[in-house]
Parts: sequence; C-alpha cells; structure tokens
Amino acid sequence: MKKKKILILTSIILILITITGIGFFIWQKKNENKPETIFQNEEIVNKIVYSNEGEENFDGIIGYLTIESINLLQAPIKEGTEMETLNEYIGHFVDSNFLEGNVALAGHNRGYTKNYFENLKNLKGNELIVYQTKQETKTYRVTEIKEVSVTDVEVVAPTEDNRITLVTCVENNNNLRLIIIGKEI
Repeated sequence: MKKKKILILTSIILILITITGIGFFIWQKKNENKPETIFQNEEIVNKIVYSNEGEENFDGIIGYLTIESINLLQAPIKEGTEMETLNEYIGHFVDSNFLEGNVALAGHNRGYTKNYFENLKNLKGNELIVYQTKQETKTYRVTEIKEVSVTDVEVVAPTEDNRITLVTCVENNNNLRLIIIGKEI
C-alpha cells in the first residue's frame, strides 16, 4: 500500500513538472519576438506624439550626442528604442521630434555592451548637452532631473519649446526611469 502511494505521489509530481515546463515553453515562444521597451506601455507613446522629420544617413545613424561633463563623446544615435538598437546605440523615440520640439532619446546605463547613459545619474543642472545631426547641431542646458514611473510616457510627448529628453533606467528599480531634460540655448 505504501509503495502504491509513493508511486501515485511521484506520478502527480512528474505531471505537474511537465505541465509547468510546457507552460513556460509556450510563454517563452509567445514572447520571444515581442520587443522589449524602455517604457512599460510604450505603445501609448505612438498615440500621443507625432512622427519625426529626421533622415538616416547611410549607416543608419541619425546623429550624435555629446555631454562632456560626464565624458559622453559623440555617442551614435539610431532610430528606435527596441533592445536590439539600445544594445549598440542611443535610441531615438521613433515618434518624437527630430530637431524641433521634444527630441527624446533612450539609452542603457549598465549591464550591456554599450552603456552610453552610465554616467547620466551624475549630471547636474545647467550642464550642456550637444545633439548633432547632419542637418544641424543644437546645444541644450540641463534644466530638470527627475525620476518617473515606467508608465509616465508624457515626458516624451511633443512640446512647444525646443528640448531634449534623455531616458534611462533607475538602478535597482524596474518601475522608475531617470529623466534628464535640457532646454535649447
């Protein structure tokens, strides 16, 4: 009788392990082509901002970012904020402005091969940000440094003034993003 109970219990455990494994495999397949995003609900960004007027050059690089005070020198910027882009470049939010209004950029700060925004947390007010495209070079002065929820996509929405918005993760807090805003000078 005891052997029968052990056999039944072992069978139940094996069935549960199999079901869990199959469920994980299905979940993984379902999500493997789903791009990760810098904001939790980035699809909303596409509804609240309008398309840019930027053009890519032959390398696909649309510009360069320089912040001398944190030793970020001519970091390349590409269109998009998918992980595949952010792993190698600073990403330009596709539906944010390219030159006028709010230019929104995202980058990694740790844990990847290219962590262009690793020293962004060291920025202070009034420091300069230089954004260079083949059309023109713009200089911005840091006016605001804040942390926002991953659901707060308003920071990349269009603005009347010319500004640059830099977005990166907050270390050890998946629910927050560090936002640096600079106004054009």
